[in-house]
Amino acid sequence: MRKTGIQAGGEAQHSFFKVKTHSIADILAAGGATEFAAKMGKKSQNLAARLKDFPQEAFLTDDEAKSALESLKSSK
Repeated sequence: MRKTGIQAGGEAQHSFFKVKTHSIADILAAGGATEFAAKMGKKSQNLAARLKDFPQEAFLTDDEAKSALESLKSSK
């Protein structure tokens, strides 16, 4: 059930993208999550558009999702 090396747009994409992380203090200082995202030039509409570009195989099937959720629940 590995989902690494997903092909989207002709280039390999990995489960964990190389992005800079920010502290909660940075986000609160910017005025909250929405303002922080706006200052970073990020929009929720762009995320939805990018998700539509992924192939169907990049997402979990219903059975895979159910199995993953059961696994998480049992590990608590």
